[in-house]
Amino acid sequence: MTPEFAFLAAVLISLQLQLHFADAFGSASTVAVAYGTATVCGITAGKQGQRIQCYRGHEVISVLPHVSFEAISGGQRFFCGLRTGGFSLHCWETDAGFQPKRVYHSTAFPLTDLAVGDAHVCAREVISGRARCWRGTERDGSLFPSPDAALQFQTVTSGSGFSCGILKKNRTILCWGSNGIGSKIQSQFGNLSMVSLVAGESHVCGLTASSGVIICKGNSNAGQLEVPIKSAHEYTDLALGASFTCAIRQKNGAVSCWGGGAEELNIQNNINFNDSFELITAGSDMLCGLKTSNLIIMCWSKANKNSPVVLPLGMIIPGPCVQDPCSSCGIYPNSAFLCDGSGNICKSCQRELPIAVPLPKKPESQSIPGSSSPTRARNRLTLAFLIVGAVGVLAGACTILFCISNCLALCSSSNTADNLELKTIPQALMENYSGRSFSLMELAAATSNFSSENKIGGGSFGVVYKGELSDGTEVAIKRGENNEKTEDPQEKQDAFTSELATLLRLNHKHLVGMSLSIKAVSTQSL
Repeated sequence: MTPEFAFLAAVLISLQLQLHFADAFGSASTVAVAYGTATVCGITAGKQGQRIQCYRGHEVISVLPHVSFEAISGGQRFFCGLRTGGFSLHCWETDAGFQPKRVYHSTAFPLTDLAVGDAHVCAREVISGRARCWRGTERDGSLFPSPDAALQFQTVTSGSGFSCGILKKNRTILCWGSNGIGSKIQSQFGNLSMVSLVAGESHVCGLTASSGVIICKGNSNAGQLEVPIKSAHEYTDLALGASFTCAIRQKNGAVSCWGGGAEELNIQNNINFNDSFELITAGSDMLCGLKTSNLIIMCWSKANKNSPVVLPLGMIIPGPCVQDPCSSCGIYPNSAFLCDGSGNICKSCQRELPIAVPLPKKPESQSIPGSSSPTRARNRLTLAFLIVGAVGVLAGACTILFCISNCLALCSSSNTADNLELKTIPQALMENYSGRSFSLMELAAATSNFSSENKIGGGSFGVVYKGELSDGTEVAIKRGENNEKTEDPQEKQDAFTSELATLLRLNHKHLVGMSLSIKAVSTQSL
């Protein structure tokens, strides 16, 4: 019998990406927003080393591409990143060519809990729990103060001109800074015991240690402190802007927002409540989240009130890749793939459902064999064809006969199906068309491993699935299965070739930015 091969074809729908300037506040994450330059950054997944990639002005920018990072956080026209292991802290000016500046380096005192405010950056020493801060306001050139070195913190977060932290000894809140906002927030929290804390421009929210209820303090000029649901353990991850607060629902990963800023961004009307998010981060007038289904960044801003924007940064890790053992909550699914074998991502203990959709294994690099033994071939009876295109076009394309002489070269000298091998796409189709190539792994991830929930139709020799690529492009993928008892593989190849020819000649007002690419790959991983 014959080795399996798949033919991939994609009709790409272009997305117009528009980002509005936004302040970024909060705590360490794998996604960051920088103010004043419309820059969003993320730590990439599934690649050698967890490098930083940023999106600014319709351009993807790689930052120190050969260096791994565990956390990033954004501020006013700059963002900072903590290298894997916490031994070095770097910052980049997003309006000055992304040139790195090393702020801290020590192999003896590694850092964690990176937190960038508007103009300052703080972090916590892993061993001592001491909070340390750098940089400061640009107006007077003053340095942002650090709290007493004797204080031990459990976590730290930064806002506009202030930072706050949870003390280890009693889990109460202590704030400091260059304005009076921090002291006001500290007094409002009083002796409340907290387990998490996230800062916005002038307000702070966190989960209480006793019941896991969200408590918000600080400025409430737009209702950003008015939590809609105050039941225990309702929310997990938090993101705060200038006049809004957002949180992830613990039971399903959906995002809820409140406050006047959320209404201005039209978030609640433009969010799919069936979408689950791994994490969220906010600027003063922007919210970005990492989708569970494909680990891509989606953002809401004033410039995109009608619909969110998907950024072309590819998959982003949902947490740092660590070498240490994870807690009792276990390891995040597919950590080996996401961290590219350089550690594991620890699963959040606060999240119930859902977990990430399993990703296909990375295919091994190997040449396509010229022949295979009958015994080995019998173990692979399925011949898969993947065609991406518009469903309405594909439904009628199977009836069109298109003969190309090069198709004959795809068959071996034997007339039996057992000796048939598909080696390449007919040259006549490829000469006049070129485009982006997609791996089988990418298309499997785009359709949640060809989940039945993504099924949207069928045709003469396959099922059509809806999908979303890592850059946010929406595609339809047709996957056909060959029944060797009733189907002739050569006939299926002819039908497949006919569909490709039809797509190449097609112009339709409902298909925007068509780009067809065909590639033969092994489907052994299916």
